[in-house]
Amino acid sequence: MAEPGGVNVIPALVRCTLDARHPSDAIRSQLVRDILNDAQAIGTRRGLQVNVERYHEQAAVGFDAKLVGLAERAAVRAGHTTMRMTGGAGHDAMVMAPHVPTAMMFMRTPGGISHHPDESVAEEDVAAAIHTGLYFLEEFESMVRGKEGEKHA
Repeated sequence: MAEPGGVNVIPALVRCTLDARHPSDAIRSQLVRDILNDAQAIGTRRGLQVNVERYHEQAAVGFDAKLVGLAERAAVRAGHTTMRMTGGAGHDAMVMAPHVPTAMMFMRTPGGISHHPDESVAEEDVAAAIHTGLYFLEEFESMVRGKEGEKHA
């Protein structure tokens, strides 16, 4: 956000946010330090004041390898290819993962627009997600039942 915000006016104040994500906390922290150091150096060279306020920082969260594998097998069983990716967004899963085995499956969105009113999905992608989810739950149930059987043996 630039104030006063006129298209042909040099702003007196500019505010921006930085959302840096990486599966390694050390690499992400170094990246943020480098960006902030560069911002300070540029500000100093141009006679500008740079103020930084950190208001949120979330450690990277890893998912359960067994559940991730199960999700991949479910997608393949449903006839789809898979791609592992690092999410980094603040999903409920990041809160749950330190406490219970957790994994996520994502559905593609045309244009990559996510968490926005313009986000949309194709009907066939919803059907693919439902089929994949059903296969996931079938195998998950078998996995849980197997563990219950081990307890009683």
